[in-house]
Formats: sequence, structure tokens, C-alpha cells
Amino acid sequence: MQPPEESRDEAPFAEPSEVVCPFCLRNNAPEASFCAVCGAPLGPVANIDPIQQIHAEGFAFRSAVSSPPRALILAGTWLAMLPLAGSAVGMILSGFPMSLFGIAMLLLAIGVLVRATAHFISRKRALARARKESI
Repeated sequence: MQPPEESRDEAPFAEPSEVVCPFCLRNNAPEASFCAVCGAPLGPVANIDPIQQIHAEGFAFRSAVSSPPRALILAGTWLAMLPLAGSAVGMILSGFPMSLFGIAMLLLAIGVLVRATAHFISRKRALARARKESI
């Protein structure tokens, strides 16, 4: 059975007038690469363009540190920071000029990991308390 004549001439999908941010659910212009409210990457251009990719990766780390992350974000943070901590230890062991930079890198990696993990644990505890109170 064929659809009516007028529906075959129309485009199957209309062009979106606004793009919804997957992070904060706010509307954005269709040509926007990042959300105007929270800064989350909106489209594939944000992950392909090298300069915008830096901002997109930074958004993931900022969201992991500033708010309670999901388990996947926490795992990604650990996977990104462990090699940084390992190379920092190598710099510390290599000698004086590089050891200062290595110490700074190691402190940064440890700080991000501790903060993201603490936020994750506090979120889990808050969800457990909320479940107990609702029973």
C-alpha cells in the first residue's frame, strides 16, 4: 500500500529549529556547537574540530570535578589521569629540572581523582539515603 501523494513529496524529517542540550536540556540554535547555558558539546563538529575538541574534553573533566559524576564519567577520569600520574612519577624520578613539573602534574592528577571520586561517593550515599527515606 502506497502513502498518499502529498506525503511522498514532503521531506521525511523537518529541519530542527532548535537543538536540545543533552546535559541541561535547554534549547540552542541549530548551528551551535556548544550549549549556551552549560557549555556541553552539542554536535559532531565539537568532537572533530581540534580546537573545539579541547573544549569538549575540558567540559567532561569540569563536569566530573564540579558535580557528582556518573560511573562512566568517573571511570573515564581515572583512565585519563592514571597515565598522567605515571608520567609525573617518571618526571620526578628523572631529575631536578623535570621533577618540579612532575610534582605539579602529580598533584593535579591526584587532586582531580580525589575530588571526582569523593563526589561520586557522596552521590551514591545521597541516593541510598533518599531510598531509605522513601520506604
